[in-house]
Amino acid sequence: MSWSERGQLTTAAVAESALAVDWSQTHYLASHDWPRDFREDNPLLGKQPSPSVVGAYMGGLMVGLAASYHLLPSWGRWLVYGTVATLEIAVVADNCRHGGCYPPMR
Repeated sequence: MSWSERGQLTTAAVAESALAVDWSQTHYLASHDWPRDFREDNPLLGKQPSPSVVGAYMGGLMVGLAASYHLLPSWGRWLVYGTVATLEIAVVADNCRHGGCYPPMR
């Protein structure tokens, strides 16, 4: 395995891991009555989605992202997974501000 392939796999693992943390945080918020001032930023989920909507969306997203690894050219993998990892790390930090961390940070 080349360094480039290892880097792509590492970036993919970071992106998928960040998605899993986001899923867990969002599910936690949805399961414990959304904070009054919090609105989901993702328009595909709605303002305060139910746990089942969160699970269906995030599960589908993670499967689709994993499948894209085999469908994209090398440069596309870097672009997609690097973008997802960067955005999701920011989302995870924002979720913590709204009580989605374990234990909730206030």
